[in-house]
Amino acid sequence: MLKHDTRKTRQSKPLTLLLHVYPILIISFMLLNISCSRQITEPIENQYVPSDNVSPGSRDYVWTADTIFTQNGDMLFLDRIWGSSPNDIWAVGSGDSSDHLIWHYNGTKWTTDYVHRTLSSIDALFGLSANDVWIGDDEGDIWHYIGGWNKVAKLAPPGFDRYVLVMDIWGTNPNDIYAAGWATKSDGYFRASLWKYNGTKWDSMEVPEMRLGFSQIRIQHETGKMLLAGYCSDEPWTYYLFTRDQSGLKKLYEGSTYTQLVTLNDKVLIGMERKMYYFDGQQLKFWRDFSGIFPYNHFFARSTKDIISASPEGIIHWNGTDVKLLYKGAYNYGTAAVFDKDFFILSRDTYLSSGTGYNIIIHGKLKDN
Repeated sequence: MLKHDTRKTRQSKPLTLLLHVYPILIISFMLLNISCSRQITEPIENQYVPSDNVSPGSRDYVWTADTIFTQNGDMLFLDRIWGSSPNDIWAVGSGDSSDHLIWHYNGTKWTTDYVHRTLSSIDALFGLSANDVWIGDDEGDIWHYIGGWNKVAKLAPPGFDRYVLVMDIWGTNPNDIYAAGWATKSDGYFRASLWKYNGTKWDSMEVPEMRLGFSQIRIQHETGKMLLAGYCSDEPWTYYLFTRDQSGLKKLYEGSTYTQLVTLNDKVLIGMERKMYYFDGQQLKFWRDFSGIFPYNHFFARSTKDIISASPEGIIHWNGTDVKLLYKGAYNYGTAAVFDKDFFILSRDTYLSSGTGYNIIIHGKLKDN
């Protein structure tokens, strides 16, 4: 189900068609050279058996909801959230003005500093600690928070003179940070883009010529390998999953199913067509079919028996045995920040076809036993 664009129109970038794929916000990437021919590569259906012997996740939550809007009524769409703790959370997105695209929660309330920055739409947010947070926007700008926000890099691959859209940032330590997205030239040439920060500077990484863009990046703790999700929006839309190591890029999946990388403790699971897979370093292994449990291919997990997703009624929970509606209300869900006892979930109060409505951050906190 596709939703209309709720962000500020960017006419100067005709190929960046912004779509809402319910319930997650994604951005289309179009790159020239090879076509999106649908050479379907299906995952191998070998069974993955989780090694985490965990108890079913509790459902005894206290729920609150904070509404965020701008002082002057400008459009604001928050769609990325990250935090170092339940008392230190950042939420970012796009809007009519750059002075309210960054919001912070201190455990009591959400605030923005209304400082005008040379920021466009913020599409990537990641942090390693309270004083080590990164954001990237659709102009190739990288900002770093170390007690205050500063622009530290302008990603511009040689020969790509128009802009870079940074869709995701992820890392393992302060000297090993990655940014993924796509880049374009003024003549309309597009391609995937991948960058690495070594603690001093950002450098472009080699990527094969592909007519697609990267939407998510994760590093597997167990194998040390990189996982990259991406897609090409030529008709018909085609989605991809790659792994990358010292030998280069290897395609794990190509087909019609949207792929989502789900972080679960030190593991990365892959959601496709409401099925969950695990990459063992060589191949994808099937774990579980959630098609009869969750209506959408969009998950947030604390363990293999503590997973939440969205539904038309609200937020639902799977505890390893059954599913239950935990929170009834606001929909159009974005990303979430997951902690031991807390979920923070970005949402909206209405189905939007224009730049109106409120951002709602739903907070579920487990009761103390």
